[in-house]
Amino acid sequence: MAGHRARNVEGRDEYLQRVTTDRQEQIMLSYLGRVAYNFDKRYMLEASLRYDGSSVFGRDVRWAAFPSLGAAWAFLQGAVHEGLLVPQLR
Repeated sequence: MAGHRARNVEGRDEYLQRVTTDRQEQIMLSYLGRVAYNFDKRYMLEASLRYDGSSVFGRDVRWAAFPSLGAAWAFLQGAVHEGLLVPQLR
């Protein structure tokens, strides 16, 4: 076989092939923060920030931030639903 080394063992040819691997260690570290605010049990705000560091990211950008925002209004709390028989939605 071309490109392979052969050796004779007990009258038969064995072909050897070189195999190489590229094993790399990968490291990841994350931080997570969240803030929630509730006003009068009707208006809710929430913000979170995840900050990830990874050896897989490019050399100049080892860290990246992933923000998120959320808002909610509980319209069934208060004057909007007075007199209505509406089940609370979730």
